[in-house]
Amino acid sequence: MLFVLLGPSGSGKTTQAKKLAELPHFHKIITATTRPARPSEKDGRDYYFLSDTGYDEKLKRGELLAPTQIHGARYGIPKEDLLALAQSNHRHGVVVLDDRGAKELRALGAIAIALTLPEAERHRRLERRKEKGRFQKEETDFIADDTLSSEGNVEDVFSHLKNCVEKYL
Repeated sequence: MLFVLLGPSGSGKTTQAKKLAELPHFHKIITATTRPARPSEKDGRDYYFLSDTGYDEKLKRGELLAPTQIHGARYGIPKEDLLALAQSNHRHGVVVLDDRGAKELRALGAIAIALTLPEAERHRRLERRKEKGRFQKEETDFIADDTLSSEGNVEDVFSHLKNCVEKYL
């Protein structure tokens, strides 16, 4: 089973994905990206860092799923990693994606779980968008199989996420 975590920046989805991947029988699916590695990141552990040419070649050969572009960098999921997950015994995967990627993987049977921002932060961002004339309805609610609030501490949120995931296993 593949679980996709999605949500706005700052919702804790990456932190929660890392915690979920620490559970027995779970594996973090590593995405490929064209963005430069940050000092603490390692190729093959955090992301597969690709040149633009390398990304284009993999995309052309059909080796990347759920391709997307965020803040000028391109991302995609190596197809071979999902195939390896599907062939493994009692292994579940977790990946962090945007709405478009979640839609694509849901069509392949993945479970999408959206993490929302704490209420105060959500309200603050809504007001800021209205002021800038960029208000639009978040698609996350329509894509996700489940939605969890990231309100509270990391461990409380993880406890709710674990309970949510267990419903599907």
